Amino acid sequence: MTEPTYVIGYARVSTSKQAQTGESLEVQEEKIKAYCKEKGWELFPENTVYKEPFTGSNVNRPKYKEIISLLKNNGKGLNIKHFVFWDFDRLTRAGTIDYDQIWADVKEYGVSLRDTTGIIQEEIDVFAHLKLNKVYDFAYGRPSEDTERQKVEDSRKDKIKILRRLIEPEIRLTQDGYHIGRPDYGFQNKRIYVVNKKKCIQVRYEPEAKYVERLFKLRSENVLTDQEICDDLNAMGYRSKIQNKWNKDKTAIVGTIGGNTLTVKHLQVLVERYTYCGVICEEWTNHLPIKAKYDGLVDLDVWNRANKGKVFLDLKDDGSIELQYNVGAHGSKRKRYNPQFPFKGVLRCEVCDKNMKASASTGKTGDKFGAYHCERKHKRNSQSQKDVETNFTKLLHSIRFTDNFLDVFERTIQIQFRKREGELSEYTAKTNINVADLEMTKSMLIKSFSLATLSDVRKGIEEEISKVQKQIDQARIKRDEMELEEADITNFITWCKEIMEHPAKILTDIRS
Repeated sequence: MTEPTYVIGYARVSTSKQAQTGESLEVQEEKIKAYCKEKGWELFPENTVYKEPFTGSNVNRPKYKEIISLLKNNGKGLNIKHFVFWDFDRLTRAGTIDYDQIWADVKEYGVSLRDTTGIIQEEIDVFAHLKLNKVYDFAYGRPSEDTERQKVEDSRKDKIKILRRLIEPEIRLTQDGYHIGRPDYGFQNKRIYVVNKKKCIQVRYEPEAKYVERLFKLRSENVLTDQEICDDLNAMGYRSKIQNKWNKDKTAIVGTIGGNTLTVKHLQVLVERYTYCGVICEEWTNHLPIKAKYDGLVDLDVWNRANKGKVFLDLKDDGSIELQYNVGAHGSKRKRYNPQFPFKGVLRCEVCDKNMKASASTGKTGDKFGAYHCERKHKRNSQSQKDVETNFTKLLHSIRFTDNFLDVFERTIQIQFRKREGELSEYTAKTNINVADLEMTKSMLIKSFSLATLSDVRKGIEEEISKVQKQIDQARIKRDEMELEEADITNFITWCKEIMEHPAKILTDIRS
C-alpha cells in the first residue's frame, strides 16, 4: 500500500478584521483543501488548515512558528512533503528576502513550498542530461523561480500602493480636524457630508459624557485627590466601555472585556486626552495641537485647570493653539514663592503694566536693600521694598466691606449654595440608580449561586457577589458623604463673614 503524501496547509490574512469579516480565511481553506484533494495529498493534522490572522514578517507569526516547530520532527515519525498556501500575496508581502527565508525554513526539514495557483514547479537538475556521477548544488533549481520572485515583488509593491492609498487620506482628514478610528470614551462617531464627501466627527454620548464632565470638573476644582475622584465617579456608576473579546485566532467572540471601575492610573490617562476640549494633537499633526471639527466635552479653561500645568493649551489671538508643558494652570510659568518679596510677580509696573520684579542690592556697609523694579524697554522704574510693603499693608488694613456688600455677598452665597445643592441632588439620584442596578446584579448572582452545583462555579459566584457588595457599600458611603444639610449653609456663611471682616488677612499672604 502506497504511503499517503502529507502536507501542511497555511491560510493567512493581514489583519484580525479581515479574519472576522471572512474576507479570506475560509475561502483560502476551501481552495487549499480542493487543491490537495486534486493532488491526492492529505492535510496534516486531520485534514486541517493552519489559519494565521496576523500581519508582519514570518518571524512574528504565531501559527507559522507553530508549523516550523512541528516540522522539526519531520522524518521522526512524520513524513510531510509540502507547505501549501493559496497565493503569494497571502504568504508574504515583505518581498523576496522574506520569501527566501520561508523557503530556507521549510527546506531545512525536507519540505517544499506549493501554491494552489500552480506557479511553483519541482526542483530539477539542469545537468541531468549529461549523466554525471558528480552532483553540483548550483545545478539544482526551479524553472519557476523567476516567476515566483516576480509575484512576491508584485505583492510587496501592491502592499505599499494600498497603504499609500488608504493612509494618506486618513492623515489629511486628521490634519483637517476630523476623527479617524473608534470613538473616545464619552463620544460616539457620526458621519457627516462635507462638499458631498463623507467624513467622521465625534459627538457627545450622554451615558458616558456625564462621567467625563464630572471628572474634569472635580479635578479642576483641585479639592479632591485623584482616588477620591475615582470613588466619586464609581459611586455614580462609571464603567469602562464593554468590548467583544476574541479568541486567539481573532475568528470568534468568546466573551467581553471592560465594564471596569475607574482607577487613578486610567483617570490620569483620560484627563490628558486633548479630544475632550475639542483639540487634536497626535503623530499625524506632528504633535502640534489643532482645533477639531467637533466640540469637546469641556472648555479649554477647565481642561487646562484639570491638567494642573503638566500640559497646557494656550489659545492665541489668531485662533492657533500652542502646546506647553509644566506651566501654571492659567498659562504663566510656575514661580517659586519668595517670602522675602511677597509681592513679586503681583505688583504691576505703572509704565508698562507688567509684573514687577524684585531683588536686593548690597550697600557699602554690607546691608541689603530690597526693591521692586521694572525696566522692560523703558527707563528703570524702582520702588523701595520697605516703602512698598508698608504702604500696601496700610492700604489692606484700611479696607472695610460695607454692610450692604455683606448682605449681597450672603445672598450670592445662598444662590450658589442652592445651585450646588441641586448638582449634589442630581449626583445622589444617579448614585441611587447605580446602587439599585448593583443590587439587581447581586440578586441575580445569588439566584445563580442557589442553582449552581459545582464547587468551583459556586466559589466564582461568591467572589463576584463579594465584589458587587463592595461596590454597593462604597457607593452608599460616597452618597452619604455628599448629602447636604441646612446647617451646612449656615456654618459656611458664618465662616465667610468672619473671613470678610478681616480682608487684610485674606490678601497679605499672596503667592504667584
